[in-house]
Amino acid sequence: MITREEISILLDHPVYDGDGNKIGDAKHVFLDDASGRPEWVTVKTGMFGSSESFVPIRDASLVQDHLEVPYDKDKVKGAPSVDIDAGGHLSVDEEHRLYEYYGINWDNVLGDPEGSGGTTGRAGTTGTAGAAGAAGAAGDTTGGQLLQAAYDGAVYSLLAALDLVLDEDADPSTPLLLIGGGARGIAWQQTVRRLSGRPVQVPEAKELVALGAAAQAAGLLTGEDPAAVARRWGTAEGPVLDPVERDEETLSRLAGVLSDAAPLLERAPDNG
Repeated sequence: MITREEISILLDHPVYDGDGNKIGDAKHVFLDDASGRPEWVTVKTGMFGSSESFVPIRDASLVQDHLEVPYDKDKVKGAPSVDIDAGGHLSVDEEHRLYEYYGINWDNVLGDPEGSGGTTGRAGTTGTAGAAGAAGAAGDTTGGQLLQAAYDGAVYSLLAALDLVLDEDADPSTPLLLIGGGARGIAWQQTVRRLSGRPVQVPEAKELVALGAAAQAAGLLTGEDPAAVARRWGTAEGPVLDPVERDEETLSRLAGVLSDAAPLLERAPDNG
C-alpha cells in the first residue's frame, strides 16, 4: 500500500511489473476524495512517453527508487482511455470501468473499510493529487508542476496560432482533433480542453505519431488542412471529450507573462 507521504518519491520514477520489466514512468497520482489515500497512478509508456494509462495503486509497492505493480506492460498499455473532469476527478463510472478492466471486484472496493466505500457507501470520485501531479510538497516546485507549466505554454501558443489561421466564422463548437505524439496523454488532453473551452476528439488510431506526421506532410503537399486530411482518411474516428469551462485565469496569466517577456525577447543581442 502506497501512502501519501510516498507520492513525491514515486513521481517521475520508473514503474516495473513483478518480473522486473519496466513499464514506464509514474506521472500523476490520484487520491480518493473520501479517504484521501492514493488510489490510481498514471503511467507514461511508449518510446516518447506519448501514452498515459491509469493503474490501480492499491496493490502496488515502492521498491527502492521505483514502483512495482502486479500487471505487465501490455495490460497497462491496453487500459481503457478514461475522461477526467475540469477539477481533475474521475467519475464513479470511469473508475468502475478501470477496476473491471484490471479484474478488481467492485463489491470489494465498496466494502473496503479503508476506502470510500466504508465511509460514503459507494466508491467516491477520485481526484488528482494536486494539479501538477504531486501532493504533500508545499512550497516546492516539482517536475510535474514544471511539465504542466510547459503544457500550458505550448497549448496557449498553439491556440493563439489557431486563432490566426481560422476564419472569424469558424464554429467554436467543432471538436479540436488531437493528432501527434501527445494526443493520448491525459494531461495534454485536459490542458487543451481547459484552455480552449472546446470539445476535443482523440483518434482511435494507434500510431498517432505517424498519423500526425503523415497528415502534416499531406497538408503541405496539397495545401489542405492536416485535420481535414486525417478526417478524409477515416483515421480521425474516436471519442469526443466534452468541453469544459475555459480557464480564463490561466490564459490571462500566460498573456501577462508573454507581454512582460516581450521586451526581453525583442532586445537585440549585445555584440559589444
